[in-house]
Amino acid sequence: MAASHNQKSGFHARSRSFPTRPNPIITQLDEHLCRSRASEGASTSSSLGCKVSSLQDLHDCVSKLLLLPLNQQAIAQENTGKLIDELLDGSLQVLDLCNTAKDALLQTKESAHELQSNLRRRCCGETGLANEVKKYLTSRKVVKRTIHQALKRRRTSTLMNRIKRAVSPLYPGQFYVMEQYPVQRLSLKCLDY
Repeated sequence: MAASHNQKSGFHARSRSFPTRPNPIITQLDEHLCRSRASEGASTSSSLGCKVSSLQDLHDCVSKLLLLPLNQQAIAQENTGKLIDELLDGSLQVLDLCNTAKDALLQTKESAHELQSNLRRRCCGETGLANEVKKYLTSRKVVKRTIHQALKRRRTSTLMNRIKRAVSPLYPGQFYVMEQYPVQRLSLKCLDY
């Protein structure tokens, strides 16, 4: 009986040691990137608002990915406190950029609606209409300046490098796509609106 027990424990049944499908968070991340690329051509205020919310969703996915147990374990083993602080600072910068872009879009939309309503009413006369157009152009300049300042403050390229350094050993080949995310293109379309 003991001999038969030793024979059975001598060989092991095969098991799958790799996941059959990628993590759902990575799938979500890919979906958000695909959606953002699909809506790249449109430049209306509603599509820009969707792009900003898509950027926030992308930020949430990256945050969830960093909170996975495997990633947390690797972070704890590597003792990368400084890197984590840099990643968190970068995440806050991206979130701040999203909020700035959203506020700028709302301000532009409000001033455009105000100008349209004054054009429809035509109650102001020519000088009043000229003043309304000047107000609209001034608000656009303020929005452009705000967006330019926000873009100067952010350092997305270094953030992406930090994310890649932190996560690429855990998920090789998954984060090369994040470099191609059109944050700069999104901001330029905000300025052209």
